[in-house]
Formats: sequence, C-alpha cells, structure tokens
Amino acid sequence: REMFEVLHQWKSSTRLDIGAVGVKIRLGLNLREQRHKVYIPLVQSANGLLDYIVVHARHGAQRSREPPVWECIGEVKEHAEMPIIGNGDVKTRQDWERMYEVSKCDGVMVGRAAIDNPWVFRNLNGDVNCPHWPSVDEVDAATKRMEDWVSKFKCSSRVVNFHIQNFRRIRHTAETGEVMPTQTPKNIHMQ
Repeated sequence: REMFEVLHQWKSSTRLDIGAVGVKIRLGLNLREQRHKVYIPLVQSANGLLDYIVVHARHGAQRSREPPVWECIGEVKEHAEMPIIGNGDVKTRQDWERMYEVSKCDGVMVGRAAIDNPWVFRNLNGDVNCPHWPSVDEVDAATKRMEDWVSKFKCSSRVVNFHIQNFRRIRHTAETGEVMPTQTPKNIHMQ
C-alpha cells in the first residue's frame, strides 16, 4: 500500500500535467502465489489511490509461451474501484473480445503483438477491412519517420538496431507474405 500512497501523493503534488497514475501487476511471483490470489489484496490496497491497474495475466515465473489466465483479470475487476486493463496474448480483435468476455476488463494493453506488427492496432480497433500486415509503402514511411526521430533524439544503439531489424522483417512480410519471427533482445531493457 505504501507504494500506492507515494504514487498518489506524487500525482497530487507534481507540477507535471499527469492525467492518470497506475501500475502493472502480475498474478504473483510464482504459481503458489497465483493460487493464493496474492493479487487480490494488492488491488484492494490500491483502491482510492490509483487511477487504473494493468493486470498481466501470468505470474512472474511464467514464460510468454504459456497461456495467460484471463479469468484472474476478472477476479481483480470484482475487487477494484478503478479501471482494470487486461494484458496477455491479445493479438487479434477476437482475442480482445474473448478477454473481455472472460474478464469484463475496461481495456487492453498490447505488448508483443505490437512489436511483431505495429499495424496490429488497425485490426484491434475493429477495422476488419484493413490488411493485418502493412504495405511496403507503409513500412518505408514508418522507417523514414523512425530515422528522422533517431537523428532528432538521442537513442540507444541497441534500440535503434532492434527497430531497424524489425522494420526489415516486417517489410519482408509485406513483400513476400512470409512471416518471420521477431528477434527480441535478451536484455528486455535494451540498454
């Protein structure tokens, strides 16, 4: 609770134009904590202090290849007095609709699917007439924008190299239809 109180106090005292302050949680550190539902009292202690909570529907020891437990997002929703954002394996509009049906969450956070294909949001938004993958022209325009930003702002070379490789991979898919796997760096912070 102390962390939530600090965030609440900071939001009310900062000069920054902060619209909302929230946190992202998992279902515990491991399966044992998930089974004991340690996330429920955590959410209850945040009531009245945070504007939202993102619930990653896996525990800390789970790998992304293991399925998330969207039902736990629904459990959190039952105990929360703020919006609950679901997170975990939402890659399509159908995934989002299934997550909502199971959990009644207020929104969704997309992670890996957006790295795999930043154009995924067209389909998540419900535009079923848009192609899942971008055109070559769209990839080239996005690459140009990224290059402009890199020259304007100081960016880590690892971050820049990752995005250059990712745009090349997406462009290959746009040209050939062959989907290549994303090569995410081992260091998740990409320092």
